[in-house]
Amino acid sequence: MDTPGILVGGTSTNASVKSKVAKVAFGLDVISSQTNVTNVVLNNLDLSNAATLQQLPTVLPSTLQKLSLANTLLSAFPTLVANFTNLQNLDLNMNYITEVVATAALNSLTHLSFQDNLLTDFRAVFPNLVSLDLTDNHFTDIPASIFIHDSLKELRMKGNQLTSPWFTQDQVDFLTELPTLDLENSDFTKSIDSCREINQVKVHSLTVCISDNANGDDTDSENSNTTGSPSSILVIVGAVVGGVLVLVGVVFAGVWIYRRRSKESKDRHSKMMPESYFGGGVSPPLARSPAGFSPADKGYRGGRRTPVSGGPRCVPFDYDEESNCSHCSPRISTRSTHSTQSTGAYSLWNDEELLSLQVRYEDIEDIGTIGSGAFGVVWLVKYRGSQLLASKRLRSDQITKQRTQAFVEEIKMVQPFDHPNIVRLVGCAWTIESDLQALFEYMENGDLRDYLVDLKSPRHWSQELLQLAADIIEAIVYVHSFTPPLVHRDLKSRNVLLSSEMKAKVTDFGASRYKSADETMTTAVGTGRWLAPEVISGSSTYDQSVDVFSFGVVLSEMDTHTIPYDDVRSANGNRLNDIAILQLVATGQLRPTFTASCPPELRMLAQRCLAQDPSDRPPAHVVAYELRVIQRSHYTLL
Repeated sequence: MDTPGILVGGTSTNASVKSKVAKVAFGLDVISSQTNVTNVVLNNLDLSNAATLQQLPTVLPSTLQKLSLANTLLSAFPTLVANFTNLQNLDLNMNYITEVVATAALNSLTHLSFQDNLLTDFRAVFPNLVSLDLTDNHFTDIPASIFIHDSLKELRMKGNQLTSPWFTQDQVDFLTELPTLDLENSDFTKSIDSCREINQVKVHSLTVCISDNANGDDTDSENSNTTGSPSSILVIVGAVVGGVLVLVGVVFAGVWIYRRRSKESKDRHSKMMPESYFGGGVSPPLARSPAGFSPADKGYRGGRRTPVSGGPRCVPFDYDEESNCSHCSPRISTRSTHSTQSTGAYSLWNDEELLSLQVRYEDIEDIGTIGSGAFGVVWLVKYRGSQLLASKRLRSDQITKQRTQAFVEEIKMVQPFDHPNIVRLVGCAWTIESDLQALFEYMENGDLRDYLVDLKSPRHWSQELLQLAADIIEAIVYVHSFTPPLVHRDLKSRNVLLSSEMKAKVTDFGASRYKSADETMTTAVGTGRWLAPEVISGSSTYDQSVDVFSFGVVLSEMDTHTIPYDDVRSANGNRLNDIAILQLVATGQLRPTFTASCPPELRMLAQRCLAQDPSDRPPAHVVAYELRVIQRSHYTLL
């Protein structure tokens, strides 16, 4: 009888928490001699080290038929599985694989699963493949190589970024003959409406458009016939040749003008332009020794440090990754005497506060992206070969002096935070001033928004959900207790992360600032549907009570499991756009809804948080106290 061999990290054979893995060291002979073992599960183990991975053919039996390597930090297809000539079923779910190209012969493989990876390219051919699962990857179309898998019976591709449901007749025939095709029109960004009805055909639950090129072009054959005449071709050729001659002339003229102006302005230009990225600082050699501490070094974190009071401190609005605005207010920093306001040009290498946080860039190994926004991207990285961290960086196409300086200010702002419900900064690293990255503790369970939309999450106010709400408000109490108070200004479910122990921690202080002495604040900061009325109205005299309002909106999210105002409709039944919603919120005519099953005490507390008048909202510490009372009273009922 066949015997399964199981070696897993964590408490389950299932890969339930991505990137939460255990270290493993294989012995010389684990089960390689056990020929009756045909099914091996190696889930939740760290196999990112090439040396560890290369040991598999020597420690596993050659008779292997099923192998699961789910959630093992793989970033490339493990070609070594070709050593198992009897392998039929391969599970590579929840990894960071980006491509599957030509591989060694895997003729025996019949079932292959890549759920929740980073795949954008699939060019390999597995001649006997019956089932292929590419759910939750980054494909923009169905890879061409799939259409030559004649044995394929099941194809799953939901959760990708597919563009248009345009296919050739041969491709449509292939998809139609599949017994199982897990795709719907909602998985495509382009609507089928632009396809002529005569070319539309139903394939399982998917309506596709038959086209000659499968690129989304539904051209009219009658029009295309007129473009093939000799006279038309001559006109086109003549136009192209003429255009080329004009272009050549423009290029030569441009080069001559450029050289002349460059020569005339060389001295002036050299005086105006900075030598380094930030304006005059000298960039150090790349081999500079690190000045910071490792997260493992004793005393690295230090104790709590109360931020210095003083003048206004503003972080540019355009650094908010979900904002559509691009303007920015001037920044006046009082946190450090060696910050951006020091005399002379600023450089990361002259910033003692930042240098004290620096870790060795060479100790950071990228695993894969786990999040992105308009200006930033978050990578899962491995520090010193063992510790998983989240690395926040600016997107390469969005790096500017202004945004990098805003990023520096955010790093400095969160550095002294020491609270169990705020995501902890571990350090930062850079080699040149434009590749700065901030390293935060890795939160294995993602953000609160994803938790709420997960169908497996409880749909009622469980003790776990109440505790998450308590965690969030405790973080707000902490930052409001500073002198002057720190206002988060962008509290929402996406900015609440969940640890492996399901503890909620607030993150993303890029829009935060301390309450100024003159009671003024920056206008138009935050994410629309979570904003307090006074912020929407453009007031500059709001205070920390705006965070309490946002917390009330988050409570509505946690109760309904939908984004705020998702249920609001106009008189004709259509969804309201964001501008209309914000206008109604600003005037007090609209507030987020709660379900009938929401505990009455919790609904009343949330409604007080959502008061139109800021002075009617309870302070954060009062909200935290009342929420704990609600927790205790409902503990025996939940």
